[in-house]
Amino acid sequence: MEFLKSIEWESTVTLVITLVITVLNGLFGYRLRKLWIAVWGFLIGLFLGLLVSGWLTETAWIILVAGLAAAVVGALLAYKLYLVGIFLICALAVGSTVLLLVGWEVWWQLALAAAAAVAGGVLGVLFVKPAVIVSTSISAGTSTVNSVMGLLKYENDTVALALTVVLAAVFILFQLKNSKD
Repeated sequence: MEFLKSIEWESTVTLVITLVITVLNGLFGYRLRKLWIAVWGFLIGLFLGLLVSGWLTETAWIILVAGLAAAVVGALLAYKLYLVGIFLICALAVGSTVLLLVGWEVWWQLALAAAAAVAGGVLGVLFVKPAVIVSTSISAGTSTVNSVMGLLKYENDTVALALTVVLAAVFILFQLKNSKD
């Protein structure tokens, strides 16, 4: 009962939503690739729109409108320019996984994640199906294990790595068996 009292429910709801998304991504990443491509295009467009408009003005509603407009354009571009979207989804999956594994406190960790993201994106374009399956499975396995271990307040790098490898392998095998072009 102490464990239940120690849980912060707001973060638990966020964690459950994250787990649902990561497990869906792990199981159906290849099938959901067009959705993920549009979502990532939206998020990148939103970020860039907010960033650029924030440099040009301090008026909040203009920044918000510009950010949302850029988000819609980013989603449409990513969806329509399929290989750009594949590059983005693979790059972001690989880059975020590297950040989860090595951290982001020092410049070289960010540089490593950026280099891995570019490599993941390029490989994604060259080998679409296997790259999407592998990158979404590994990313989902890493995120799922980190989230569950965080919720349980259990820290053990060896256990985390072992569980991540096993879960990523399960996700890869499931997607290979259940994804058809």
